[in-house]
Amino acid sequence: TRPSHIALPDVTGQNVDEATRILEERSFDVAIEAVPSPAPRNQVVEQDPIATGLSGDKAEEGSTVKLSVSSGPAIVAVPAVAGLPEDEARKRLENAGFRVNVQQEFSKTVRRGLAPGTEPAAGTQLSTAQPVTLLISRGANTVIVPDVVGRDDQAALAALQDAGLSGTLVQQDSTEPPGEVLNQSPAAGRRVPRGTQVTLFASTGVITVPDVVGQLRKTAVATLKKEGFVAAVTEEETAV
Repeated sequence: TRPSHIALPDVTGQNVDEATRILEERSFDVAIEAVPSPAPRNQVVEQDPIATGLSGDKAEEGSTVKLSVSSGPAIVAVPAVAGLPEDEARKRLENAGFRVNVQQEFSKTVRRGLAPGTEPAAGTQLSTAQPVTLLISRGANTVIVPDVVGRDDQAALAALQDAGLSGTLVQQDSTEPPGEVLNQSPAAGRRVPRGTQVTLFASTGVITVPDVVGQLRKTAVATLKKEGFVAAVTEEETAV
């Protein structure tokens, strides 16, 4: 006689004990294989033959249905990804069974776009049910100082802020227009940590001549030179 075929139930997602009962009631033999899975322990994650849930799903009476049953998440070592590009590092972690979250961070030692490492660190024994944070370098947290000499002091301060820097003004006597930046420190073009304070020396628009009345000629000339003046000495008679 030809072997009879009976409807094959879909037991995926059920507890292994309930799944086994359902299949044995329909005269199927059951083979169980434990497999690592993020699904709850003892849940059927796959069956062979596969049942689609349609009325046409049938299998030979007395045949064996193989059930893959979750043993819970696997515990594996977090792979080393330091120095790898983001795509390659992500793929290595996913191939190990982990879900991956990406976090950008500044690094003085790792080039932009490469991975400094992971959290938890490489080698950590971890359940694959837990995500791993992949750290990706944004490069060093530094900026280039813009050239603001010759600009109005307020415009210069705004330019520094736009560049990620702060500025402080120091007034300096000069005949240049009031507020014009005469010099800056650090100088333009230098790479400095973000947030560095740049000192701007801004013109007052006037020059204050030191009072040397009553000083000896030598002392008066030295005082004027110290303040940046060129002294031209003329003599004139005065009433005693």
